Amino acid sequence: MALRQAGLSGPGGQGYAPLTNAINRQWRAGVRALWSSVLGLVTQSLAVQLIFGLAIWLAVWLALSGQCDPVWAVVLIGLAAQFSGPLKILSELETAFKRARIELQEVSQLLALPGLAEPAAPEALSGRVDVAFEQVSFRYPSTPPPTGAGGAAWLFDRLDLHIPQGSLTALVGPSGCGKTTLTRLMARFCEPQQGRITLGGVDIRQLRYQDLMSALSLVFQDVCLFDDTLEANIRIGNPAASQQQLLEVAALARVTDIVARLPGGWQSPVGEGGRLLSGGERQRVSVARALLKGAPLLLLDEATAAQDPLTAMAITQAISALKGQVTIIVIAHQLATIRSADRIVFLDNGRVCEQGTHAALIARNGRYAHFWHSRGRYHHPFRKNGDMTCG
Repeated sequence: MALRQAGLSGPGGQGYAPLTNAINRQWRAGVRALWSSVLGLVTQSLAVQLIFGLAIWLAVWLALSGQCDPVWAVVLIGLAAQFSGPLKILSELETAFKRARIELQEVSQLLALPGLAEPAAPEALSGRVDVAFEQVSFRYPSTPPPTGAGGAAWLFDRLDLHIPQGSLTALVGPSGCGKTTLTRLMARFCEPQQGRITLGGVDIRQLRYQDLMSALSLVFQDVCLFDDTLEANIRIGNPAASQQQLLEVAALARVTDIVARLPGGWQSPVGEGGRLLSGGERQRVSVARALLKGAPLLLLDEATAAQDPLTAMAITQAISALKGQVTIIVIAHQLATIRSADRIVFLDNGRVCEQGTHAALIARNGRYAHFWHSRGRYHHPFRKNGDMTCG
């Protein structure tokens, strides 16, 4: 409520209207949901009490009119009192049933979605693990169609990008330029409208999805953990891994600190969604799971964003340990990660603006250098001067 009234004032003393409006809408929706729940509970409670009162009134009336023995009237009142409790529980369950019905409808809608198209004659993975985007054009279905050739509605417009095997590539660019979408396209969470994406020279659409997933390890900012033990959540990456392998990746991702803290050690439950762990601890478990999988291609999407220094250090150390052994594509703004990359790719306007090492791009004094020197300022670092266009 204080945030809503304060207007989320920024450094200039003015609130950011879209964020303020979104918080106001969320607050109003929460109030409506609270009142709906309260009114439902009150109505159900009144209904149960009304039934109980009618039963008492009926018993007293029968006894006073001589139509019923007073003993039976007392028995009737006692039975009504016994049944009022279960009736109240049933009335409360009605709300739970409504919520369950909504959740079941969401599950049904998810199951009704068409499955991912599998190739009729799938190709096998080659020994190479380089990634190539060849003339890839993509826009989300909710985006209106382009108004002309290469229209602004395309998120990517004939994008060409090659990521060599065993390299560490950092994707950099303004918010909304498509960095995360690139990783989604690579994992076939989305499909390009034009062009193709290859893994080791093979179009990923010609691979079995199981084979594609076996070649990928994914670490996203939003971590998904299951309501199981700490060890089980890491072993999902490779159930057949030895205890020594488990301990090695745990030390690399600093999960051993979590094991030492929890009273149950490796067998400690993490709760639904990992709620018994902190955000940084959940991220470290996710990194350990990806390392244990041992896939030749590792995708990290903002894995170090908004994390504590210990978690960011663990992720950086894991990247350094795997550098040169697997192909790593990382979306990050951490200084150490970007500077240590073999190649930095700057994306904007649906294409690659610049690419090269950190030193080479700084010396070029282009978009990346402007971004680098503008970090930490309040203004947008990508839209300042006319000579900062992508070209």
